[in-house]
Amino acid sequence: MILLKGDGNLWWTGGIVLGMKEAVRLKAEVIVWLNDDCHPRPGAMGALVSHTLQAGSISVGQTLSSAGAHYFALTKTAWGVRSVPCAAGTVVPCDTFPGNFVAIPRRVVDQVGYPDARTFPHVFADIDCGLRARRHGFEIMAVGDAQGDGVDTVNPRAASWLLDQKPAGQILASVMNRTGTLHPKTYWKFATRHWGVLGVIHWAQSYFRLAICLGVKSIVPRSWLLRWFGRHSVAWNIRVATEKNISAGVSHGAGDKLGGSL
Repeated sequence: MILLKGDGNLWWTGGIVLGMKEAVRLKAEVIVWLNDDCHPRPGAMGALVSHTLQAGSISVGQTLSSAGAHYFALTKTAWGVRSVPCAAGTVVPCDTFPGNFVAIPRRVVDQVGYPDARTFPHVFADIDCGLRARRHGFEIMAVGDAQGDGVDTVNPRAASWLLDQKPAGQILASVMNRTGTLHPKTYWKFATRHWGVLGVIHWAQSYFRLAICLGVKSIVPRSWLLRWFGRHSVAWNIRVATEKNISAGVSHGAGDKLGGSL
């Protein structure tokens, strides 16, 4: 095993690029991304790498969470990306991927390059990399037999804007953190790079929703909000389930790259 050391400023994308460059130096045919919060199930790694070697495509595994914070392959739509669940024993085409559990052929790196660590130091780099690969004509396939279990962690950025106990000021401060999904400059570059004019609408719509949530939060008692919206908020229910799992000692749960939402 080779352990590569950083300087504390690499974040997710910088760490991935550092590892990829070492794999390229060692002439690897396939490069696997594996987040530390994903534990592949027996046979999953072999299924993922074997598919890449046989099909020559980027192969995407699934990280499954008992708390509901699943990471599936993604397809691009006019209004963003949506998950593409893939049943065991099947292979499904997709447009991009979260970076939790992915196998990438060396030739993709040679033609597309490395993830864009300068523009996207922590979030969006994985999805951006997949979309750029598709533009170069590479296939991306979700592999149903490549499944991993997520590790329970409570990410402070993975919060419901409306229901979380954080005051509005703390939520706004987290938005301005460059490692978050709503950092204005980072999100602008991602949205406009891949959606053009529609990306401007995506960008503005997200901050409009945030403003509405924070405005309502400031005037409506939290107990009322929980009663009205608690059952319908995905972010809130994942957080509650994750905290219960951690307390109960359950080993599967939310990952570290969820963004805040209603």
